[in-house]
Amino acid sequence: MEQRRRRLKRTIDYRGRDWFRQYEQLAYSRPHHVLLESGQGGRYSIIGLDPIGVIRADERRLIIKQRGLKRCWMARRSKGSGNGFGVSPCRMRGSRCLAKAG
Repeated sequence: MEQRRRRLKRTIDYRGRDWFRQYEQLAYSRPHHVLLESGQGGRYSIIGLDPIGVIRADERRLIIKQRGLKRCWMARRSKGSGNGFGVSPCRMRGSRCLAKAG
């Protein structure tokens, strides 16, 4: 069965409109969204909505959620590593990462 490709970009003509208001309307009901700009008075604004994956991190954990799967890694001291740190997979219980935040 062949998978159908999803459109990855859409160009929106916002001439004559407040572009930030346009972004707010598009992002309003979505839990994950991002706005990237090329600078003040820049030429491009890029809006990202409904990502296929979400990456979160705190002082000691890295959590990646992608396509319904959740993976977790924990920072640890490692011997023999040039920077003194490494990462190892966390133990999971269901979809919950059992590693404690720093």
